[in-house]
Amino acid sequence: MVREAAKFFKLKRVKKFLKFKHWLPVWLGVGSIAIITIGTLLFMKTAMAINPSFQETDHPIDQPFVVELNQALRDIDLEQIKITPAIKGEWSFEGGKLFGKDKLVFTQSKDFQVDTVYIINFGQISRFVFGDGNIPDLKFKTETAPSLTDSGMAMLSDDSTIAADYVFEASLRSANRHLRDLQFRIEPAIEVSAGVSGDQYYTWQPKDILPQGQIVTVEIYDTKNEVSMLKKTLKVADEPSLKSPVSQANLGERDAMRIEFNQPIADNQTNKIVFDLDGSGRWESDTVYAFTPNKVAAGKTYGYHIKADLRSKDGGILTHDIDGHFATVGARVVTASSPRGNELSQGSQQIKFTFDRPVNRESAEQHFSVDRGTLAGFSWSGNTLIATVNNLGFQQTVTATMGAGVVNEGFGLPTATGYSVRFTTEIRSVKLGVPAYRQNFAQSCEESSLRMALAYRGISTSDEAILHVVGYDGQPSWDDAAGKRWTDPDLQFVGDVHGSQGAMTGYGVFAGPIAKAARHYGRGAEAQYGVNANWVAQQIHNNNPVVLWGIAGSRASWTSWVTPAGRVVNAPIPTHTRIVVGVKGEPGAPIGFWINDPANGTQIYWTTAQMLANSRAGINQAVAVY
Repeated sequence: MVREAAKFFKLKRVKKFLKFKHWLPVWLGVGSIAIITIGTLLFMKTAMAINPSFQETDHPIDQPFVVELNQALRDIDLEQIKITPAIKGEWSFEGGKLFGKDKLVFTQSKDFQVDTVYIINFGQISRFVFGDGNIPDLKFKTETAPSLTDSGMAMLSDDSTIAADYVFEASLRSANRHLRDLQFRIEPAIEVSAGVSGDQYYTWQPKDILPQGQIVTVEIYDTKNEVSMLKKTLKVADEPSLKSPVSQANLGERDAMRIEFNQPIADNQTNKIVFDLDGSGRWESDTVYAFTPNKVAAGKTYGYHIKADLRSKDGGILTHDIDGHFATVGARVVTASSPRGNELSQGSQQIKFTFDRPVNRESAEQHFSVDRGTLAGFSWSGNTLIATVNNLGFQQTVTATMGAGVVNEGFGLPTATGYSVRFTTEIRSVKLGVPAYRQNFAQSCEESSLRMALAYRGISTSDEAILHVVGYDGQPSWDDAAGKRWTDPDLQFVGDVHGSQGAMTGYGVFAGPIAKAARHYGRGAEAQYGVNANWVAQQIHNNNPVVLWGIAGSRASWTSWVTPAGRVVNAPIPTHTRIVVGVKGEPGAPIGFWINDPANGTQIYWTTAQMLANSRAGINQAVAVY
């Protein structure tokens, strides 16, 4: 034991000291005590069980792991030490001293994992005196990464509405100390500026406003520990907009100019709304701003401006300026008038003019005029003038006018222009109760037409009887040295009533003999040469049926012959005669006619144009029967 102790204390120095013999007795006494003491220490350092000392919990992840031993070791194979889970690093040994504590130190290449239990196996070790020994497996747990507090983003619930310029905040319960690497994620992706304070408080500020009115997903992700710490689905506040701008026209002298927004606006936003005239504004509600001008002029336009950055209570932000305008009451205008349309009752109509604002009623009545009928009087319904006009006349185009210069009732200007309304009255139709007969013979259409007119007058006769009154010899045409010869239709019936116009064996008679025959039966008659629609319509309105010459079909050819008296007759073939029994429209503007056709005994309707075209294709003659 002495030898070992001497070795431990580097005995070369002891031997040199002992050369001084006069100190030998003293040294022997003191040495004995020292040897006993050292031996005791050596026994305690090398014979007791190895009891390591280390930090078992909350070991800092960025600090080396240190194991202090309660005795001295002669040697330890550092390469046989294993740490689980594996982590790169280097072990070092500080020991081999009689006094003090030996240490094993593991210096990691990168931080330990957070909140992780590590197990260390040292294997076999060598003591100084009593041979080999071992250190039991050690377990230590690293410190836990701090969690998020309940402040900032953690206070938001899913579907919360956030401001368009919202700054995302989060805080850890203690300093981070690189225990976490927090990353902010947002979809849709936008650029943010990150900040940290005191290694514990974090902010992420968008470099532009968030997408207003959209849903965003935000997440705080710890890339160091690969864990999502917080994830929220949030609604970005809608951008404020105008629901109802200032009314653009007809604002009165004392009217408030109201602007209504689509959502509540944040307090103290009055400076964001500017009008181009003096006055005062106030919020009537959190959505309606009312501006009352000190003074406005009639018929003038003013502007107003809503500045960008106006905020809603939810945090929506107006991204652009809004410019608007409004006009004060100017000249009164007529906003509606009636009646309109066609074929309105001619007996009486209420003609109406509605003004946009109150007017002087007497002035409006003085500026009213109508070009037809009889004005019966005025009445009013609110801002509407009602003029009652009677006896407008059938089939008339009526124009009623409200002239310019109608005076206002109060603030504003007189009407600057006139207004009119136009309509047409009803179309009158007259149909005489003339019976429809079919002609008895191939060429007796004139006689049959007159028979219908006489029947309307209460006179019953026949085609044959009328034929003999007209004058009839039944002789076909003949030829001689002078050419084609035939009798005169202006004097009698020409040819055989059973004959053919084309073969010139039978033809007919013109207007004069038919009028003469009507008078023979005691009725008045008027032959008309060169028929026009107004004359025919007037006769029908006068209750007189009209026998009308035309053609059969759509076209005719013309022929001529010489009468026994030497007169040349020009006549259309095939000619045909009908009787007009009704008219649609007034005599001055007939629209169409009802006609009895003896060819088949039926009634037809022709427009005025159709009737005139047929008549003018023939001899264009008629007889009115009174």
